[in-house]
Amino acid sequence: MTKKRFYFEVFGKVQGVYFRNYIVEKAKSLSIVGWCRNTANGSVEIEAEGSPLSRVDNIIAKEISVINNEECMVRLKTLK
Repeated sequence: MTKKRFYFEVFGKVQGVYFRNYIVEKAKSLSIVGWCRNTANGSVEIEAEGSPLSRVDNIIAKEISVINNEECMVRLKTLK
């Protein structure tokens, strides 16, 4: 199967918050290879290569209301 490779640059609070480590762990679990690094402008650059079946079709980000004193949590769900 033909592989695909993509470049991403992610902006926001993405440095000093375990973001790169999460990306690496998730990529390994999906057999995706590549690299990610912090940049001088505060973003994170990512190059990722893998099967078209291991893909992200779209990302939507929007600002929502702040909820003070809420604990941080990450929820992961595997879709089959």
